[in-house]
Amino acid sequence: MLVRLRPLASRLRASILMKGAVVALSARIYGAAVQYLTQMYLAREIGTEQLGIYVFAWTWMVVLSFLTPLGFDTSLVRFVASYQNAGDWARVRGVLRTGHRVAIVASLAALGLGVLVVSVRDPAFEHPYTTPVLTTLTLVPVVALSNLYEGIARGFRWLHQVAVPSFALRPSLFLLFAAVAILLLNARTGQAMTIAGAAAVGLTLLLQAIAYRRSLAPHRTVLPDRAERSLWLRTSIPLMLVTSFELLLSYTDIVMLGVLRGPEDVAVYNIAVRTGTTLLFIMYAAEGFCASKIAELHSSGRDGEVVDLARRMRTWVVLPTLLGAVVLVLFGRWLLAWFGPEFPAAYPPMLVLIVGIVFRAAAGPMAVLLTMTGRERVLAVALAGSTVLNLVGNALLIPRLGTHGAAIATTVSVIVDVSMMAVIAGRQLGFLPLLLLPLRGSHSVSDGSSPAD
Repeated sequence: MLVRLRPLASRLRASILMKGAVVALSARIYGAAVQYLTQMYLAREIGTEQLGIYVFAWTWMVVLSFLTPLGFDTSLVRFVASYQNAGDWARVRGVLRTGHRVAIVASLAALGLGVLVVSVRDPAFEHPYTTPVLTTLTLVPVVALSNLYEGIARGFRWLHQVAVPSFALRPSLFLLFAAVAILLLNARTGQAMTIAGAAAVGLTLLLQAIAYRRSLAPHRTVLPDRAERSLWLRTSIPLMLVTSFELLLSYTDIVMLGVLRGPEDVAVYNIAVRTGTTLLFIMYAAEGFCASKIAELHSSGRDGEVVDLARRMRTWVVLPTLLGAVVLVLFGRWLLAWFGPEFPAAYPPMLVLIVGIVFRAAAGPMAVLLTMTGRERVLAVALAGSTVLNLVGNALLIPRLGTHGAAIATTVSVIVDVSMMAVIAGRQLGFLPLLLLPLRGSHSVSDGSSPAD
């Protein structure tokens, strides 16, 4: 009887997981649509200058809040999946507790340092960026914990909690609070939008914390922690470096445009970025779905299945991304005109960015594949090279070409980044981007080590 029930239980778990994946993808689609409509609404209601101020300030908060968990928001996916698979709830509790403490301490330190730097640079609060940046800095601990909870949800494969809070609830709340500020309070400034964002972020974190505690309630009677902080930190810090380089690749262009050109260029370029990156939501959903599964398979020594899963994800992602790219090329200028008369100027940089986006999507989930199989150190080295190229390219091209220069520098660095990851993944795991067959003679390293270790 027990033997007969096992296939049924397996099918039931697969059905639940598939339903969760559908919910997660739906939440991402909904969230991407809401965020895009919100940007359109803000562009028309508060204008390019105030939108640029808001985007510049919010970008600094995003960068710091992703760094301050010190990599635990990513390493937790691997550790939780591995320990849960082994039934080691003591270590699960230990790594969760350590991740919380690290995120809180580091984010508070980043908040204090950021406030100090901004206050020293503009003690009279005369620059238009100063007050919005200070407002968003206060959100660093809040968003850092929110990112940590998302990582925990990925590790447990609570797919509803991965996608719904950050990609559906928070954008909806922000649109609601922004509309209240504009329509009821007539507050049409970048600073007002940062306050609306703060309210949305705070309420979302509260609901995440409640859901997290309820989800872990059945496991509160396990053995005390057997903390292995040294191992967790040694694993998490390189992942933080990976995250920092990825953030620099994603946001250097916006930050440097804000410094070198001004908020109007930031607003126009931000719409180009947001329009282009709508093509990536399927890839992000696929990575969120497969990250914990890759960690589980790798911890069981089944790297062949890991590569097979990554190949399937690559195929599912690349075709709709290419179709979306064609749609944006054909109708992008018309779409951008809905933001206002200044925004069709975002069409040329958007076209340049689409090249890098399609290249990245066609590569498959290589970053997740490498981080979840213990190759974060060599990945960090590769990302460091492309990050330096990105910084230099933006510094040289933005003063001469403005938003076009930012798009060129970012796209070139993305292509270089993907190419370097392809070499690593091909040699160590036999996985290649662009739907190519594995390299002849490539091999799988099942113990999680890499030449950089």
